[in-house]
Amino acid sequence: IMVIGFGVIQQISSCLYDLAYLVDFSKVKHSDHAGKEIGTMQILEKIARVASPVLGGVVASVVSPQAVIILAAAVFSLAAWPLFRTAEPTPTRYKLELRRVRLRDIWRTFVGEGVVGYDFIASGMAWTLFLAVVVFVSFGDDIYAVVGLLASLSVVVSAIGAHAFGRMIDRRRGAALLTNTVILKAIIHMLRPVAITPPSAVAINFGSEVAATGYGMAFLRVMFDRADSASSRIVYITYMEIAVSLGSTIACIVFGAALLLGGMTAGFASVFVAAAAVQLLMLLSRRYA
Repeated sequence: IMVIGFGVIQQISSCLYDLAYLVDFSKVKHSDHAGKEIGTMQILEKIARVASPVLGGVVASVVSPQAVIILAAAVFSLAAWPLFRTAEPTPTRYKLELRRVRLRDIWRTFVGEGVVGYDFIASGMAWTLFLAVVVFVSFGDDIYAVVGLLASLSVVVSAIGAHAFGRMIDRRRGAALLTNTVILKAIIHMLRPVAITPPSAVAINFGSEVAATGYGMAFLRVMFDRADSASSRIVYITYMEIAVSLGSTIACIVFGAALLLGGMTAGFASVFVAAAAVQLLMLLSRRYA
């Protein structure tokens, strides 16, 4: 019951935060060099992601995993404080109507955002657990620091590519970037179940971060452009948040069912192989890129 309650509250808070963040960013981005701005945003996010896994891993190893949760809550609250003090350009008491944006007009990006949600579980929770119980199981309590360091090194690699990817998007090469990195990520998902040694796991992590940065930036530009043309920006991005949650839910169901029915090996393999097929659905949005 506690786990379910945590999941519901965590997802509601994430959706509210992402909705406000994405709506505001889509308004202020520049139409001619949005790729550069998205690249800068990605680099800043990745700088934080470099420090957080290492810090979290050290705290979990030295103190406890519970201490990491408390620390994360405090940092998240401090990060959100400037948003509360920023003037909001959207009128208050605005009535939102989902019918103002027809799902049949945005179904490609809806499916693409669902892929993002599925990948969030496959590349996040499932892959981290796979590293902990299969690849680095012999490290004992030091596993938290090891996994954190691996995540940080991978983020550094992807941050280097973020600037180049932003320039590609601004040069109208977003479709090629989206296509190539989506295919790369699908191949990486297929290789995850057999990456049972530390060197192979490191290679998978590096490739996954670079691919996710590439298609993530290209698709984010697609989503912002579609938001500009939608009859209601907030409703459109709300649909995108629904899609992310739906994709993550499907991934959790696949993972949980496979673990219960086939055991640990089948559970990991199922969620990763399914992720490879699901990943290719994002190619439906390539013409918008």
